[in-house]
Formats: sequence, C-alpha cells, structure tokens
Amino acid sequence: MKKRQILVELTPLLDVILIMLFVLLVQSKTQVQAAEVDRAEAESESAVLKVELESVKNALEEAKRRERTLGIVDEKSAIVTVSVIESSPRRILIESDGGAVTYVSLDSGRSDTARERFIGALRSIIEEGGTESAFLVFQYDRNGIYNSEYELIKDAVLELKPELLRGGIYINYAEIDLMEG
Repeated sequence: MKKRQILVELTPLLDVILIMLFVLLVQSKTQVQAAEVDRAEAESESAVLKVELESVKNALEEAKRRERTLGIVDEKSAIVTVSVIESSPRRILIESDGGAVTYVSLDSGRSDTARERFIGALRSIIEEGGTESAFLVFQYDRNGIYNSEYELIKDAVLELKPELLRGGIYINYAEIDLMEG
C-alpha cells in the first residue's frame, strides 16, 4: 500500500484564527470602555448621594437641636392671648395655652377699675402657669377697638412687665392687628 501524503495548507486557517482574535480583542476593548463609563457614572452618582446624605444629616441635627430648644421653651414658657370682645358689654378676653380663660368687663364707669381687674386677671393667669416666661400676644382689629381699650391694655402690660420680672417671670409682648393679615 502506498501512503499518500496529505498536504494541508495552514495559511487560510491561520488567517481565520487571527481574524477571530482581532474580533475578540475589539469586543473586549468595547466592553472595557463601557465598564469604565459605567464606573464613572456610578462614582458621579455616589458623589451626589454623599452630598445629599451629608445635607440630610445636617438637617436632621438641626431639627434635633430645634426640638430640644422648643421642648425647653414649651416647658418653661406660656402663651397668653389678649383680645377685646366686641359685644355688649365689651370685655377683654384673656386665654392661656393651658386652657385658662378669663373675661374682664369694660363696662364699668371708671377705666381705673377695669385696668386694675385686667392687671389682676392677667397676673393670675401668668403666675398660675408656673413658668419662667410668657409670650403675651395682644390681638385686635383696629376698626373694632376703641383707643381707650387699646391704651388700657398696652399700658397695663407695660406696667405689669417689670413687676413680674422682679418675681422671676419674663414677659415678651407682641401686638397683632388682625386687619393687616
């Protein structure tokens, strides 16, 4: 038997293998670039989230400080509202945030008597709360209050402030004209 020699030419096979390697290299380079873009985007999002997280942490700390402050203010302070009831007879309404309500009649002939009653009632409500400070808010409608009533309340509060301060109670006074909004 004669053996035949088989001659295989490897050049086309090598070309195919090289082309396949080239395609694999290009694909892997594209995948590496896509992964780098994804990593850069993730780092950018991470930096933004870190800034947001820090902002939220600061806001939370500020809210905690305010809550502690408001708790102390709430424990050691009272809010008292004063207004004039525009009915007949005209009366001064004194309300505390603790629910105490007192009316002082303004129909007596002497304004000094009404002033004395108002000062006594206001002192009683403020001292009754047992607080270190009181926020006194005078609400009025400038078209519905008489000047004498306005002056009576304002002067009585200004007279009462130093007296209560000597007793250890600080009064903060504010007026609100309901017509101004």
